[in-house]
Amino acid sequence: MNKKTLTLQPLPDPVRKYLNEERMIDDETIEFMGIGYVDIASVPWIVFPVKGEDGEVACYKLKGVPGAEVKAKNWPQGCGLQL
Repeated sequence: MNKKTLTLQPLPDPVRKYLNEERMIDDETIEFMGIGYVDIASVPWIVFPVKGEDGEVACYKLKGVPGAEVKAKNWPQGCGLQL
């Protein structure tokens, strides 16, 4: 498994509201899944940790925050695991 990690920040209120109201992801699910927020090279991302069979975070799926020009990417690049 890839041991690279991101240091996630708590979700800003507008992003949490977006996840709750538009994506129908409640706060309990956000906490259980470990969904967080990170700024990489001045680009804000919503971060979904993806765990491997061993239960450890193997990689991350990143989604641009609402209104961002970026859409999605994997971190580290090349991660093919699915949520």
